[in-house]
Amino acid sequence: MWRLPSQVISGQFLSDKKVGTYVEVDMYGLPTDTIRKEFRTRTVPNNGLNPIYNEEPFVFRKVGDRQRERAENYNK
Repeated sequence: MWRLPSQVISGQFLSDKKVGTYVEVDMYGLPTDTIRKEFRTRTVPNNGLNPIYNEEPFVFRKVGDRQRERAENYNK
C-alpha cells in the first residue's frame, strides 16, 4: 500500500464576494485500486479572494498490486 500525503495551503480568486470558502479533495481511480476517501478543509468565512487553510496534511492510501492479488486469491 502506498501513501500520498497532501496539504491544502491556500486559495486564490475563488470568488470576488465575501463568502465562506472550503476545498474538497477526492482521489479517483479504479475501485479496486483506491481506498475511497474525501477530505474537506474547514470553512474560511467572508474570504473568497485569498483564503488561507494551512491545515495538517491528509493522506490518500492506495492498495498495491500485491495486496490486491492477495485479496482476489482470498475471495476465490
